[in-house]
Amino acid sequence: MSAFQAEDRGSIPLTRSFMKFLFFIQGEGRGHMSQAITLQEKLRNSGHTVTAVFVGAKNIDQVPVFFKDNFNCQIHTLISPKFTTDKKDKGILLYRSAFISLLKIPNYFKSIKSINKSIKKYNPDALISFYEPMLGNYLRFFKCRTPSFFIGHQYFLNHSKFNLLFKNYLEKLIFRTYNKFTSTKKSTKIALSFTKENDEEKNKLYICPPLIRKEIKNADILDKDFILSYILNPGYSKDLIKQAEHNPDLNIETFSKKEINYKTPININFYPISNELFIKKLSTCSYYISTAGFDSISEAIYLQKQVRLIPTKGHIEQKYNAIDAQRAGLAFKTNSFDLSFFFKEKTDKSKLSAFKNWVDLNDNKIVKIIESKI
Repeated sequence: MSAFQAEDRGSIPLTRSFMKFLFFIQGEGRGHMSQAITLQEKLRNSGHTVTAVFVGAKNIDQVPVFFKDNFNCQIHTLISPKFTTDKKDKGILLYRSAFISLLKIPNYFKSIKSINKSIKKYNPDALISFYEPMLGNYLRFFKCRTPSFFIGHQYFLNHSKFNLLFKNYLEKLIFRTYNKFTSTKKSTKIALSFTKENDEEKNKLYICPPLIRKEIKNADILDKDFILSYILNPGYSKDLIKQAEHNPDLNIETFSKKEINYKTPININFYPISNELFIKKLSTCSYYISTAGFDSISEAIYLQKQVRLIPTKGHIEQKYNAIDAQRAGLAFKTNSFDLSFFFKEKTDKSKLSAFKNWVDLNDNKIVKIIESKI
């Protein structure tokens, strides 16, 4: 068992009193951005600073306001691979996404060169990536002795506890290959996990709890009579509207990236993405239904909510998130938004409590790992 498995927060001394970090953050979805905000707070509490942030986005206007408001340093953007959705704006077209990414390789080299210039400019003590692939590729093309850390639930796929559960060989191969694309063999991988597991130091793989925002931890928890949903792609809104029509006794509150401009039943409401409003709704709902983004799942479970997951079609990461949450006994995975059976299955409250304890008792483990490796 690794020394980092210990829950004694004072057992590992700081290696340096002050360190500077550069963050690299995947721009799709909001989960990686929330992780970065939370880790920045933890590092600051330990006397460190984030001197610059790089986000996988076309330009600064594509970076959400809530993210920009949480960083006082320079925010740069990088051209980085993105997913392409189908005509219904529902599922992910995996092979088309890969093809489009290949066409943009010249732009990716520009991003890699930009990273190289910035590292020389800022001279950081460490580089931290939240599943942004451009950092991993920079490290392949340039000799860089700066310690690097790659953070994400995705890296738990390589852990012996979970490896055998992901049975689709082709999907697992694609996922593992992309994991290698985003990171390097020499770098430290920090896998965020729903459950406490042993570190695998031989593979430079360390297990930490999800990075839960302080706003979630400080939220007042209530169980009001409504279902909250979050959908990655707005094409799923029509599925929810049908469910609202078929289940008029259910009250459904939904967050979507795009505005809904057609008629909806009175028992369903749609909201644009709003950080503050989402936390308020999440902390007061009774049930949470999601397209299986890791961070919102973790937040809902931390707030002791009943969770049902419908992974976005073609989105291997979300399928993996849902399988792992179900493995941990923290949520139920399904393939459709059928709400007629929604209340028949309930998660054991003791497992929800165990998850919260795993987060709270190991809250600073990730900082200890980073400090000890620099």
